[in-house]
Amino acid sequence: MSTPAHPDDAPSGSSSSRSPTQREQDLGVSAAAAATTVSSTPPSNPFPSRSHSKTSMRSHSATVAPPSLDKRERMLALDSGLDDVIQRKMLLVNRNITQMGFGRFQMWMVLLSGCGWAVDNIIFQSLSMSLPQVKLEFQPGHVQFLTLALYVGLLFGAFFWGFGSDVVGRKLAWQTTLFLGSVFMLVVGFAPSFAVLAVLLALAGFGIGGNLPVDGAMLIEFLPGDKQYILTALSAFWCAGQLFAALIGWAFITNFRCSELPCPRSENMGWRYSWFTVGGVTLLLWVVRFFIYPIPESPKFLIVKGRDAEAIRVLDFIAHANGRPHSLTLDSLARCEEQDLNSAGTGTEMDAEKHATASSADRVDASPPDEKDPIGVETRSDAGTDAPAHRTTAAAFPNSTDQAALRQASTRDKEMRVRHRTTSFALRLQRWKAEVKRELKRSASQYDAASFKSLFHSPRMTLNTTLICASWGLIGCAYPLYNAFIALYISSVGGSASSPVQSQAEQYRDLVIIAAMGIPGSIIATGAVELPYLGRRFAMAFFTLLTGACLFGFTSARTPSAVLGWNCGASLSQNAMYGILYAITYEVFPTHSRGTGDGLAMGVQRIFGITGPLIAAYGSDASPTTPVFVSASLFVGASVLMLGLPYEPRGVESL
Repeated sequence: MSTPAHPDDAPSGSSSSRSPTQREQDLGVSAAAAATTVSSTPPSNPFPSRSHSKTSMRSHSATVAPPSLDKRERMLALDSGLDDVIQRKMLLVNRNITQMGFGRFQMWMVLLSGCGWAVDNIIFQSLSMSLPQVKLEFQPGHVQFLTLALYVGLLFGAFFWGFGSDVVGRKLAWQTTLFLGSVFMLVVGFAPSFAVLAVLLALAGFGIGGNLPVDGAMLIEFLPGDKQYILTALSAFWCAGQLFAALIGWAFITNFRCSELPCPRSENMGWRYSWFTVGGVTLLLWVVRFFIYPIPESPKFLIVKGRDAEAIRVLDFIAHANGRPHSLTLDSLARCEEQDLNSAGTGTEMDAEKHATASSADRVDASPPDEKDPIGVETRSDAGTDAPAHRTTAAAFPNSTDQAALRQASTRDKEMRVRHRTTSFALRLQRWKAEVKRELKRSASQYDAASFKSLFHSPRMTLNTTLICASWGLIGCAYPLYNAFIALYISSVGGSASSPVQSQAEQYRDLVIIAAMGIPGSIIATGAVELPYLGRRFAMAFFTLLTGACLFGFTSARTPSAVLGWNCGASLSQNAMYGILYAITYEVFPTHSRGTGDGLAMGVQRIFGITGPLIAAYGSDASPTTPVFVSASLFVGASVLMLGLPYEPRGVESL
């Protein structure tokens, strides 16, 4: 429902997407204030804002003219071939997302995206800790081939879900990847043979492979521009996933295992219990995503696809969740198609006022007849709408003090939420299936290769794409060379003539400590990327170089204490590096090619990652630390490439 906005929630003048007034002051673009009625949409999930009077507000700030890009934003837009009209619309969306602030909706987004990141590392760590026991039970020629199988699945998953997210949308991958991954992770625990285990890991990898390219892209398209550094902080979830898997492995594998041949399944259930546990937890995370707090489609993706009305309804959804208004209307988006980018803001005051005043009732009237949305709430929406559009408009309440009408609307909102909670599981899935079919049909009719071509639209963007992919490729080979076999390395070099060999329980304890050391690295990286003379590129290169140095030190370690110390240093710097690398990859590709760019980069990572198990399988015959030495060298080489990236995204809003 619609109630008057609190004065503190209605800034006067225009607001930029970086800060409320900075961009337009810098560029000399003036804006006249106008009264625009904006009503928020009651969310379809069971966590609506607690106070209706605070979440449905009227914004008194209006967009008079589409804002202009700053120099670096303009360069990125031109280099990627982003259409001028889309540029202007993106800036309006950015400005309104900033206007609504970092609120309750974004907090859920960070939590849900972070859980996806955690699962990606959970599967790696679980496999790493399982390898010694799998080797005893199945006696394969090269147990490292299991990591190879996982990487094959991750490769196809990264390409399929990453490229598909620019065609069908982010929401399908967001709702599907964790489910597929969790099912096959659970089944891994039942594997009767080494070959079946490899196939199941590949299938789990196909599902999980879509998490990283899609989850970060989804999050950045909902974040205010001045909060994009939070992408780096997501690496803390990556560390948490590693820590969780290490704790589970420590608890089960050390207590339900055999230490020598013969090693029958009945005496070696610990690694299977670990997979049952992590698979079950992943399934619970999917339930949260799909049922407890379903996320709508990215508004920026909808803008790129020309679905402006749906994008506005998504902003309504966010406004209601955050308790802050937005001022975006179909009229203001339509004006973006009428003005040249460089002449934005030159209209007369009368024209500005005319175009700025479009009420939320206009938006509702622009929608087709009533339909039911995918989660069972009656809405006035376009086909495929991802956020409910049911609202009580200001036009329905000419007197905002009409308490009886307000109470009636509040009662209707409560009834909608109850209906949502009681919708049956089968009906929810049926409607989701219908939505997926509709989106696939629509996307197939609109598909072209523009998303891929834009990655090489100009020499500078070509250089950017090449260096990003090359950096991911080197790290993709280096990471599994060390991390996927760390349990094997520690067991092989953990003792010396002057120090007794560690027990397996002590080795797994060290793995937990190493995993925990990654969390401070994420915190340090989050602050480092915002330093004015460091930024994303140099911070990333520094931590990548430091990771290589720590791994070189590890190759010379001969005591358990030295092994633990060097690995803790590598864990801290490696997680800092990964957090920045993921963030910068999301930031340097615009919305229309972000999923494709992320999928390509992470697909290259998986291709190079396939070589890691091969090097580990045959290189470790000469010395257990040979693969680690190769890994360290690759990290150092990647740090040099990172310095050549042409874009520094610190302070630049994603388009």
